[in-house]
Amino acid sequence: MRTQIFLANALFSTLAGTALLAPTARAQSTITPNPTCDMIMGFQVETLYVNGIAQPAQDSGIGDASDLEIDLGPASEFYDAAPGSSFTLPALTEADLTAIYGSGWNDRTDLFWGIIGTTGNLQASGAWTNGGTTFTPDGYAPKYTIWATRAETTPGTQSIPWTNSTTFALSGPISHIEALDTNGAPLISATSTANSPDAAVIGTTVAGSWTSEDDSGSSSGLSFNYFSGTIDNDADTAGGAVVSDLYQVKPTNSGNAQLLGDFSLSNNGVLTYTAAVPEPSSVALLGLTAVAFSILLHRKPRSTNRPNAG
Repeated sequence: MRTQIFLANALFSTLAGTALLAPTARAQSTITPNPTCDMIMGFQVETLYVNGIAQPAQDSGIGDASDLEIDLGPASEFYDAAPGSSFTLPALTEADLTAIYGSGWNDRTDLFWGIIGTTGNLQASGAWTNGGTTFTPDGYAPKYTIWATRAETTPGTQSIPWTNSTTFALSGPISHIEALDTNGAPLISATSTANSPDAAVIGTTVAGSWTSEDDSGSSSGLSFNYFSGTIDNDADTAGGAVVSDLYQVKPTNSGNAQLLGDFSLSNNGVLTYTAAVPEPSSVALLGLTAVAFSILLHRKPRSTNRPNAG
């Protein structure tokens, strides 16, 4: 729905002869993410180390104390997307990135972003309540499910998948994810930016901020105190778009997490999601199964009557 509204507005502006050279400032509002349902994107500035020595801040330290957090909407928008389909997410604007991290945000190697979400661990057999809001599960993902990105080292080449795990292991990172948008998290009822009704600036030292939760396990090198290798990607897009894969981690304790699609961040701050296309082998197997099932349904039973002897 948000994408359709964005495209409709763009078409109207084009017909009116208005060039969309920059986002139009909007009235600021309060953000109301849906706990355990929405995907949250976060930007943060990290201190870079070379041989254990902290490097000087880039761009005079602009934005070092600020996280940009964006509510991208329900996870269903991504796991229900048609295979191979692609759409932009206007909740992220270049105007916000420039205002917070400077005009050279896209050339900084110390600016990082990631996207994460969860069903939480309170889901029951029917509707459940979390953060004062009641939800009805759609039957797609069980409780303890996590959606998390992982950077593609080479854009166009899939990253190493996260792995599924136990409910016990996943409950830890879920508590840090939920701290972003539940139980008094700073993003709830935060004042939105002038450029996006779904984005807000949060202080890095505030409990429940992207920095405090994403780096909660920094002493052990874990993102959200669980993901080894971090869910973050750098925002240095001067050489081209950077891409992060979106995985669905389920409490099955076996196998790799499912690849749902990927997010691409362009040099001008446009965030695009592209849904994954099933592997040819999987499609072929599904096709063979369907054919076999159809044959069984239409197969006529053989007669058990035998001709009389003599």
